[in-house]
Amino acid sequence: MARISKLIVDSSVEAGDKIVTTNVSDQSSKNIKISQIEGYVYGVQGDRRMPIISQLDFTTVEPILVDGARYINTVAGISVSGINVNANSIYQGVNGKWNEIVPVTGWMVWDKYLSKNLIFDGNLWNLDNSGNGLVTWSMSQW
Repeated sequence: MARISKLIVDSSVEAGDKIVTTNVSDQSSKNIKISQIEGYVYGVQGDRRMPIISQLDFTTVEPILVDGARYINTVAGISVSGINVNANSIYQGVNGKWNEIVPVTGWMVWDKYLSKNLIFDGNLWNLDNSGNGLVTWSMSQW
């Protein structure tokens, strides 16, 4: 079996390509498609960014609820489905419901639609033109 550390990655890697994963609990191996994990991993080491699909106004157009999908809501009010939503909050589908994630100043996300990093300045999400952020996101911050 090829070691991941020796894999040469180039522009030919696609969503349908498979990688080998290992289950931590029983050490079993499994092949999975890149597309199955691309919404969870962007960057490496301390350079991880929480991916979002796009920025939307949930009060006029609410996306189809899919577990794991994340969006930044742009307008405060009542969403199309009748939930209170806050501007600039990230909404993630969890167990068939929208879960609000309130951003912290310095958080950076990867906007898949724009193919750009966004950084939260405490009031608004802005394009990150510097190439780095004040604080990067990690799962432990939730």
